Amino acid sequence: MNGIRLLLKSVLIASLCRETTVSAWAQGSLTPPGAPAPTFRTLTEVEPRIPITNIPFTITQPGSYYLTRSLSAGSTANGIIVQAPNVTIDLMGFGLTGSNTALGISLASLGQCTVQNGKLCDWGWAIYAHGIDRCTIRNLQIDHCGSGIEVGEYSVIEDCQILGGRSVPGNHFYGIRMDYYSIVRRCMIGNNFGAAGSLTYAIYGGADASVVDCQLFNNASFDGRPAYGIRLGANSLVSGCTVRNGHMEGIHVSYAGKIESCVSVLNVTGIKADLDTLIDRCTTSFCSSNGIWVDNHCQIVDCNVSDNSFQGILANGNGNRIVNNVCASNASSGIFIFSDDNRVEGNHIFANDYGIYLRYWGEADKADRNLVLRNSAHQNRSENYHVGSGNFVAPIDSTGAFTSDSANYSF
Repeated sequence: MNGIRLLLKSVLIASLCRETTVSAWAQGSLTPPGAPAPTFRTLTEVEPRIPITNIPFTITQPGSYYLTRSLSAGSTANGIIVQAPNVTIDLMGFGLTGSNTALGISLASLGQCTVQNGKLCDWGWAIYAHGIDRCTIRNLQIDHCGSGIEVGEYSVIEDCQILGGRSVPGNHFYGIRMDYYSIVRRCMIGNNFGAAGSLTYAIYGGADASVVDCQLFNNASFDGRPAYGIRLGANSLVSGCTVRNGHMEGIHVSYAGKIESCVSVLNVTGIKADLDTLIDRCTTSFCSSNGIWVDNHCQIVDCNVSDNSFQGILANGNGNRIVNNVCASNASSGIFIFSDDNRVEGNHIFANDYGIYLRYWGEADKADRNLVLRNSAHQNRSENYHVGSGNFVAPIDSTGAFTSDSANYSF
C-alpha cells in the first residue's frame, strides 16, 4: 500500500512540474522592447512662462511671466511695463524695489491682467493701472510707496497689505483706488500719510463697488488733516470692515448703498451716507464728531452708537428710518433729527445729554411730521425727549404702566 502511495505522489509532482514549465514558456520574452517614452507634457508645454531677470522690463506679448529673484530699479526707472492684454505676473514671493517717483508695475494694456504673490517697496505707485479694466491683484505686500494700487472697472483686489506709504508733495495718497464694479477683499491698509496740502484715501471707489472684510487704521496727512477711510460711489457695498483711528470719515457711501456689520472707532465721523442707503448692524464709537450721519431716505437698523463727542445718530434730511439702535453716552444727543418725515422706533437711548431731539419752532430749523414710537430713554442728562408740535409722538410713559404698545418710555 505504501508503495502505491509513493508512486501516485511521484506522478502528481511530475505533472505539476510539467504544467509549470509550459505556463512559464507561454509568457513570452521578458526583455523590454526599448526605453520608456514620456507620457506627460512638460511644464513649458502646460503653461509657457517667461522669466523676468532684470528691471526695467517691458512686456509686449500676452503670456505668463515670473520673477526669478528680487530686483531693484534705478532712481527714475519704472519696474515692469505691461503693454499687452492677458498678462499674468507672478512675483513668486520676491520683491521689486524702486524710487518714490516711478511706477512699480504699470499696466498700460487693454486689460485682463493679473499681478500676484510678492512685495513692492519704495515706488511712486506700486501698481498703476489707471483706466485698465478687469485686473486681478492678489497677495501683495506694498510698503513705503507714494500710493498703492489703482485699477479700472471690473477689477478684483484681494489679500493685500498696504503699509507705511508716504506721498510726495502735491499728490494725494491712495491705498487702493478703483473704478466701477470693482471688489476689494481682505486687505489691510494702515500707517499711510499724504503730503502736506494733499488728501489721503485708504480706499476710494466708484459706483457699484464692494469692500469686504478689510482693516484700515492710522491713515492721515502730514499737516494733521485726517484721511478718508472707505469712500465709495452709488450702489456700493461695505461689509465686515473695521476702520479706526483718525479718519475724517470712517466709511462713506454716497447713495443707494449698503453698509453692514462694520466697526468705525476713533475717527471724526464714524459712518456717513447721503441718500437711500441701509446701515445695518454697525458699531461707531469714540468719534470726535457724529457716530452716524445720514441725509435723506436712509435706514439705520440694529446699530450700536456710543461714546461719540457730538451726536450719536444725526439725521440731517428727510424720510429716514431709525430702528432698534442703542445710542449711549454720546456727548450731545443720542438721536438728533434736523428735518421731516423720519421714523424713530424701538431705540434705546441711554446716558447722553439729550435722548431724542427733534428741532422745533423757536430754534434755527423746525423738524416736522416725524413719527416717534416704542423708544426707551434712560438717564439722559438734559431731557429724555426734546420734541415739539407738528410731530407724531406716541405717549411718553414715565410710570411703567405699559398701557400702549406704541408708547415711548422715559425713566
